[in-house]
Amino acid sequence: MRVWERVRRALLPDRCICCGTVLQQGTVCEACRRDLPRATGTNPVFCGRFCKRAVAPFYYKDHIRAAARRLKYKNSMPAVAFFAEEMAHEVRTGLPGIRFDLVTNVPMEAAQLRRRGYNPAARLARESAKCLGLPWIETLRQVRRTGRQHTLPEGLRAANVTDAYAVAGADVRGKTVLLADDILTTGSTLEECAKMLQAAGATQVYGVCAARTLLRRRRKRGR
Repeated sequence: MRVWERVRRALLPDRCICCGTVLQQGTVCEACRRDLPRATGTNPVFCGRFCKRAVAPFYYKDHIRAAARRLKYKNSMPAVAFFAEEMAHEVRTGLPGIRFDLVTNVPMEAAQLRRRGYNPAARLARESAKCLGLPWIETLRQVRRTGRQHTLPEGLRAANVTDAYAVAGADVRGKTVLLADDILTTGSTLEECAKMLQAAGATQVYGVCAARTLLRRRRKRGR
């Protein structure tokens, strides 16, 4: 280990993205890794009219909720790397045999992006694309304010994102697209983005998210 790296680790040690325990290496401590709420075996977690299938490696609870909050609100690059690797693995196992042309992401409202300074979905998409050996292209932009989707009742989420997105400056004609987001709840956001991508000529759209929430009743169409 180089001197500067030893100094960095002494001053700013690597910590588990779930519980904050100091680590010698890696991003998740062994205790947390044993208890990660994996959703493998329940995929696909969403099937829609436009987003054909979507997968996610984890449930959004316990250790994963803590790690996802570091991803979304603390600008944690270790969390991005961890989730991107898991998402890529889930694509390989949960969406086998599909030849994707590109990876893209759900966009963020411009005002929110200015306040936060980054879009977690874009970072996940970019890193997942690297893991999968695919190009990452930002194809979508948000054209209408929607507020915070996760604060709305389940039944209002689809209407809230209707016509909120558009394809801007990207040629997706004839492409099979992998659409990435951070947390999947009802699938409304993925479905609306997939609708816009298909309207712009994409052949098929599939989704991948870092985690899925637990709903009492998951609808075929509905984040």
